[in-house]
Amino acid sequence: MIIAPGSIIKGPRWLEPIKVDLVEDHGEYVRIVGATVNTRTHIDQMLPISELDQVMGGEIKPLFSARSVATFQLPARMGSKF
Repeated sequence: MIIAPGSIIKGPRWLEPIKVDLVEDHGEYVRIVGATVNTRTHIDQMLPISELDQVMGGEIKPLFSARSVATFQLPARMGSKF
């Protein structure tokens, strides 16, 4: 897996997914700088190359699955007043 700025990654070191801002190669280690997706906690860690196989790509799933029209539609009695 390629870790690049903008990637979302998951792994056993973190309780939630990480959005990667910076990746630096340091020989036997990779420095990962970013923030957790949900709580925005800053992450700046040196990860051994041997642990990269435990890191997986992740995705951010929307919290809401309803269509926006159904969610934000005004009731018919209020529609013409706004």
